[in-house]
Amino acid sequence: MTDAELVRATLAGSRDAYAEIARRWSPRVTAICHSRVRRSDVADDLAQETLLRGYRALHTLSDPNKLGTWLMGIGHRASLDWLKARERSTLLFSGLGPDQSIE
Repeated sequence: MTDAELVRATLAGSRDAYAEIARRWSPRVTAICHSRVRRSDVADDLAQETLLRGYRALHTLSDPNKLGTWLMGIGHRASLDWLKARERSTLLFSGLGPDQSIE
């Protein structure tokens, strides 16, 4: 089956069809996430998040023939979201003044 056929089958209610999409695209989605975050454990989690987001939003995919590009975009955005959240939560000790404490 083509990706487009799998998309249509998934939208018609076949969970097995989306399982096949996940099997096909998981390595590439993981690779795109890893290329952004440079951590294997995080890339694996982000790939799972990407495939979940893809499943939930599959009805918004306008061209089923572009499934791969669409999933790669979701993976890229998930990776950027993770990097931004990491930046906001990182506090360097050098940024603390003498009267500040870590809580």
